[in-house]
Amino acid sequence: MKSENVIMSTAILLTLISIWSCEHAVLDNGKISEYLEASKNGEFWRGAAEAAYSQYRPEGELAILGIGTNDVIGFRIDFNGTGFYEIHAGKGFYYTTIGGDVVEDSYISFGYENDKLTITTYDDKSQTISGTFSLRVKSETEEYRIVNFELGNFVVKIKNFQ
Repeated sequence: MKSENVIMSTAILLTLISIWSCEHAVLDNGKISEYLEASKNGEFWRGAAEAAYSQYRPEGELAILGIGTNDVIGFRIDFNGTGFYEIHAGKGFYYTTIGGDVVEDSYISFGYENDKLTITTYDDKSQTISGTFSLRVKSETEEYRIVNFELGNFVVKIKNFQ
């Protein structure tokens, strides 16, 4: 089960990273800036945001990523509009990379009570969502290594949403 989640997360991430490498957020000229930011272990962290929707699950799964220079944070939720979403064990993840493409260490959510994502706005016309989040993840290889994201917020356009 754990390896299936890692494989699924990796497949989603590789797809989104390939999309991101070709089409990332425009920050000026009246267009929406797509970002995901938070306090990561007490330090400010910000990355470009990507989101993609999968219709292959009955409830529809939305993957949201924050892509930094050498690290990525992500969530998978059963999306149904604005509202509160608990980030269950295995549905939140974080990994560090070497040079942006070789995974160095991976972390996964473990169902901490404060792991949550709230979608505060959803614009049906532009397919843009914004919201807040908090997430605590632990290393898959060394359980004592924990990364804590607090006071997070994001704005992102959902790709391939129908």
